[in-house]
Amino acid sequence: MEKHLEARLKFEIRQEGGEAFKFVCPGMRGAPDRIVIVAGRLWFVETKTDVGSLSPLQRAFHKLLNRLGFPVHVVKNIDQLNTFLNEVRTARIPGPRD
Repeated sequence: MEKHLEARLKFEIRQEGGEAFKFVCPGMRGAPDRIVIVAGRLWFVETKTDVGSLSPLQRAFHKLLNRLGFPVHVVKNIDQLNTFLNEVRTARIPGPRD
């Protein structure tokens, strides 16, 4: 399920003219799965299964990003993905593709 959510996230974000890059942070474990960039905006997204939970390292990394002003969206199912996508669509800043 988690891989399907990530694939759907990538597809939908590309439909919006953005990218959902795999986030790898060498030397720091617990980073969110994806960095989503659309029209000058940036979001961090962690995908999990319905029963999945964040590890202590993930919670610590998310707390760091929150302290820096970047919320991390945890997406466990299609409804949460759609909620996140609605946020992306309503928060868009007009860019070169608009």
